[in-house]
Amino acid sequence: MITRFGPRFAIYYTILTIPEQCDHRFLQYLFNAGAKVPPCLIQRLIQTYGKQEYTQKRERRSSIPYDRSTLSIQHIPFDGYAALITHSLKPVDVQGNILKDFFTSFSQGTSQWKKELEEGYFFPIITNIADNLRPIIKLAQVYPKEYQKIAPLFQFDPIARASLWQAVLSVLFDEAFRTSELTGDRKYQLKTIQNMIGQPVQLVGTWSEQAIFLRVFGDFFTKYPRGYCDEHAMMRLLELLTVYAQPRSFTIKQALRVIKNDDDMRTDIKDTVDKFLCRP
Repeated sequence: MITRFGPRFAIYYTILTIPEQCDHRFLQYLFNAGAKVPPCLIQRLIQTYGKQEYTQKRERRSSIPYDRSTLSIQHIPFDGYAALITHSLKPVDVQGNILKDFFTSFSQGTSQWKKELEEGYFFPIITNIADNLRPIIKLAQVYPKEYQKIAPLFQFDPIARASLWQAVLSVLFDEAFRTSELTGDRKYQLKTIQNMIGQPVQLVGTWSEQAIFLRVFGDFFTKYPRGYCDEHAMMRLLELLTVYAQPRSFTIKQALRVIKNDDDMRTDIKDTVDKFLCRP
């Protein structure tokens, strides 16, 4: 675990994959090997471990990949949970939101976010697809070396990957409505997206990246009424996707063919996708 994911992600990956084995003895082995317990992980553990709303209600939605980390936490043996809590790198505000604080510091240009990244071994533990990860794209664009510290998360965590796709769609959606020529900054942002999405992934669980993309794509447009995204903007969005958001595991056009035949997809979206695919 340490060799593959480093001290930042070793324990989190273990929780996602084999939570039942995360007892005190096994975790002590990881601690001795150098694994860290970031405050962001401690906060999530305290907020969710053993809570009835997660052990019962969310299990009924276990087929949805976005709940995987929360569900996995429930299967950690209690002595393992206690071991994790006692190995926190620093005191944690249980009522706080480390992810929100990180993004606030980053957007305001203070140094706290860098401190969390370096000393707190921070990474964004995503708990909901609605979590806004657009600042992560900006981080990768402006501070690529710092982004690389958390980049592995988006290669194995399904909810993090889904949230990244959500952020990418949001950026490209805005770009599709622009009428001015691409500026240097916007071109670099698109190139950054290309690099982020183009990295190899090996997601935990049974959901493929294409399945996650299809789910995110379908959910994305439920926020907008019919007609909000006209045909011209939609065609531009699909073009941007095929050029700047091409993953390694599937092709965007391959996914669009699935969308075109999806009975649950809105007809206005399907019609535009069909026209896009039929272009010479």
